[in-house]
Amino acid sequence: MRLEIATDITERKQMELELRAAHEKARAAALEDELTGLHNRRAFFEFGEQLLNQSARHQTPLTLVMMDLDHFKIINDTYGHQAGDEVLKQVSGLLKARIRDCDIVARMGGEEFAILLPDTDMTMAHVLASRLLALLCNLVVSYEKSRISPSASIGISSLGNGDRRLEDLMCRADEAMYQSKAKGRSRVTLAT
Repeated sequence: MRLEIATDITERKQMELELRAAHEKARAAALEDELTGLHNRRAFFEFGEQLLNQSARHQTPLTLVMMDLDHFKIINDTYGHQAGDEVLKQVSGLLKARIRDCDIVARMGGEEFAILLPDTDMTMAHVLASRLLALLCNLVVSYEKSRISPSASIGISSLGNGDRRLEDLMCRADEAMYQSKAKGRSRVTLAT
């Protein structure tokens, strides 16, 4: 009888552990972009709001870099969507390799990426964004017999005294990113 009860308890604990592991795996999958392995938009906002609240509470700098790949539709139309996917994967790998563990990088959708940089002011963010842009412009993605050279337009904003939501930073970084596009693309623009 005791052996049966012990076995039943062990089996129940094993089932609970398996269920917990499956739950954690599903939660992680819900926060990850399937193609690139980066955080997705949902994760960016979930983790980003925490960083924003910490930065506001401790009065430390927080900077947002928004990046949109230039002429990505042309890449897809010319080389095919699988080639475009390969570009997205390699750009994502480049971003992951160049940021700190405390930073948040996410694919926001399509060919748009966001990088949230805690304890980073505009000057430091501009240096990082310029380095990323230079690396990106030197990146050559080989796909079948094609060689694809992506570029990007980048906008940067930082946490201001009146900012209460991540969307406040994003709005200014987006505006700066579109100014980069309007000025000829493949450049970094700081939000005013």
